[in-house]
Order: sequence, then structure tokens, then C-alpha cells
Amino acid sequence: MRPSGRHDAAIMAASVTGVALFIHAWHAVGTGCYVDFVTGVWFALADDLSHGVFYRDLIGPDGYGGTRYFPLFFSLIGSAMSLGAGPLLAGFVVSLSSGALLVLGLRRFFLQLGLSPALATAIGLFVFAPRFAQQALLAIRSDILAAALVVWGLAYTLPAFDEERPRNTPLATASVFFILAAATKVTSLYAPAAAIVALALAARFAASVRLGLMVALGTAAVVAVVAALSGGRAIESWRACALAGVGLAEWLKGTPSVFLTQVIGPSRVFGVVFAAAVSAWLVMLFDRGPRLSIVLFPATLGATLVVLASPGTSYTNQLVELFTVCLLIVGWALARHPRLWSPAGLILLVLSLGVARHSLLPVLDAGRRHHAQRMSAERAQLVRDLAALRGPVLSESPELLALAGLRPYMIDPFALRVVTLRRRDVFDDVERKLDSRYFSAVVLMYDPESRGGRGWYTNMDFGWPITSNILANYELATVKAGLRVYRPKAPAPAPPPAPMD
Repeated sequence: MRPSGRHDAAIMAASVTGVALFIHAWHAVGTGCYVDFVTGVWFALADDLSHGVFYRDLIGPDGYGGTRYFPLFFSLIGSAMSLGAGPLLAGFVVSLSSGALLVLGLRRFFLQLGLSPALATAIGLFVFAPRFAQQALLAIRSDILAAALVVWGLAYTLPAFDEERPRNTPLATASVFFILAAATKVTSLYAPAAAIVALALAARFAASVRLGLMVALGTAAVVAVVAALSGGRAIESWRACALAGVGLAEWLKGTPSVFLTQVIGPSRVFGVVFAAAVSAWLVMLFDRGPRLSIVLFPATLGATLVVLASPGTSYTNQLVELFTVCLLIVGWALARHPRLWSPAGLILLVLSLGVARHSLLPVLDAGRRHHAQRMSAERAQLVRDLAALRGPVLSESPELLALAGLRPYMIDPFALRVVTLRRRDVFDDVERKLDSRYFSAVVLMYDPESRGGRGWYTNMDFGWPITSNILANYELATVKAGLRVYRPKAPAPAPPPAPMD
């Protein structure tokens, strides 16, 4: 039975978190302060789709392709752009809608566990308490949509654990959500895998097999359809970029080190919730608690560590799913101990007040607010400058070109480095175009001649051979919005004629 009494603290926590998030989002949408080059990759893929190109070739008339991303997220943005929406509007609509879907999914999940509506809503909104979750939402990343679809899939899987003969309809609905999550972010397959194992451990063997078959067949069908619609280009792109230019052994070798550097260290809010989730999970493990919670938590942690060990990834968006599952584990524990609901509401309120203060700093601090507005104005001017150029532009931040109404010549500068390590023809083509000063401008994010810039362009974007060729043929023209614009160098003067005898 639910405990009697009011849930004022939980209601206040939900209100504080919701209001702070709304104000922060209003500021971020208005200034685009979180929009960056990764956002640009999504925009470039969506822009291609709006022009009828679904995954461009690694090299071709459209420029340079290559991406590890799966299609659902950018397809939604591209569809909105095809209807006339600009990239920013389309991106924010899809991203913010994904955020609402995630909160509603968490609330539904917690209500199924038996939590009060106030506590369910408060914990659901708290998914955006960490700074990295707000960044993922407001920088337009696919992780929010993937997490939302996973939560809805898990919510529709829950009834199968309580029914002697699980019904087909909820399992079929769960499989649809899991398949869509995989179509958004393929690593989200950890969730249906955990649900399948948990159903088997709970002696729901028929349900486990049905869910496994539906998810496997559905995911295979998605890959087949994507391959067919892209003419095989998606498969080629995924294969070229899958391991980010390193071997599997080297990738997995880095997995343990990322636990401290990118999971525990970066966010105190995450650290508190993660510690609570670990404690709750251990209690449920020793008490032989819900099978799904026991399997899901380590599966999510393991998948996150593997993803973070991949070069080119960062905790700023990759921790969203793990944090979401941590909240699910905490919610499970609260559902099993209703006496903790009131203290949990108070703790959430205290945490929410601290988080709200931090979230509102970019708005309340005049210096930071004016800086964001100035950078937004400079970026808008840079977009206009690039739109006025004749000829293609090679931009490390492809969102600039999408905002200028131009086709980004390169999808992803990180993927370009990875592709050129395997495809000599692509590398030679880039070098040839740079040597001939084919591009009317090159836009870089960092100074490649600084120590930090040298490391970035050696290990992350472009690769140093390409970057050094840029420096040989292009010179710095201006710096706007923190971005460096290089223009072609003037041709060397002709040598004087030889004296006549």
C-alpha cells in the first residue's frame, strides 16, 4: 500500500527542477550556446537527407562522408527540414520532444512500480539535473531520444515479469521501442539484451524467446532497409568508422581507465545518484530482488564503459543512458520501501535547489549571459560571411554551412581522419584539393600551431598530414565566435626572367 500523507517536498522538487530547466532551455535555444561541431554532424546528415541523399559516399560529388551514427535521429531532423524548418528549429524540436518523451517514460515506469505521481514526476525530471544531460538535450544529441525509447521499452516489458502467461501485445510494443532505440543508437541494444536475460532468469522462458526474436528480427530488418535505401553506403560508412581507427583489443584495453576519468569524476550529481544506485542494486541483489533491475544495471554500466573507451567519445552525452538507469534502480528501491518516500522527496528537493542554482548561472550571471549573446551574434555574422563565399568551404564545424543554407562538404572531421587512415584514395583527394586551393575557405576550431591544437589535429579531427597541408596552402583571415577562418594564400610570385646573354 502507498503511505498516506502529502508529498509536498517531491512536488516542490519537481517544480524547481522543471522551472530551472525551462529557463535554462529558453536561454540556450535563444543563443544556441551549446550548438557545436557534433551538432553539425547531425545537421549535415539531416541536410543530406533533405536533399535526397541518405548516407553519402565516403568520397563523391557531394564531398566527404563517413559516420558511425544510426539514422532515426537525423532522419527526424531531416524530415522537419524537408517541410521547411531551418536546421536549428528542426533540431531543437526533435531534441526537446525527445526530452519530454524521456520524462514521461520515466514517470510511467515509476507509476508502474507503485510510486506516487509526485515522486514519479520529480525523479523523472531529475534526469536533467546533471550538466551533461542538459548539454545533451540543448546541444541536440541522439542520446536523449535513445534513452527515452529504452525506458518506454522497459516499461512495456515490466508486466511480463508479473504474469504467469505474459501477453503478446505489451511485449510486441516493447520490442518496437527497443528496435527504434537501436535505430537511434545501436549500443542501446544492451537494454533488450538485459530484458531477455532477466525474463529467462525469472522463468519466463517463452516471453524471453518472443522478445528476443522480435528485437533481433526487427533490428535486422532496420539494418536491411537502411542498407537498401542508402544503396549500401550506410554499411560502408559504419564499417569504415566503427572502431574509430583503432583495433578492438586497443579499444577494450582502455575500458577500465574511463571509469574514473569519465564516469565517476566529472559530475557530483551523477556521483551521488550513482552511489545510491550501486547501494540499492547491492541490496536488491542480496535480497533476490527484481531480475530486470539486477541484470539491467551492470549491463548498462558495461555498455557505457565500452562506448566511452572508443576514441572520439565523451561523457558529456554518453552518460545519459547510465544516469537514466541509475534513476530506475533508485526508483525500484523506493518502490520496495515506501517509508523512504518522504525522506527521498526532501533529498530530491535539496539536490534540486542546488542543481537549479547551477543551471541558472548562465542566465543570472551577466558576464556569462553577455558572452553567450556576443558569441551568438558573431556566429550569425560568420554564417552570413560563409554564405557569401563562392566555392565550397571545408568546415570543421559543419553546422555553420547548414545554417548558411550550404551543403556541408564534409560530414564529420573526426570520421574523415579515420577514413583517410584506411582509404588512400580519400586522403589523396583531400591533399589534391588543398594543394590546388580548391576550397574558398577552411574553418578550424583550434589553433593548429598551438600545443593543444597540434594534439587535437593529430589525434582527433582531420589528422596532422591534412592539417599541415591546410597550413601550407591557407592563411588565417579572421577569428569569429571562437572559430578560425583560413583563406587561400596568394600564389607565389613568378620568378624573374633569366638575364639574356
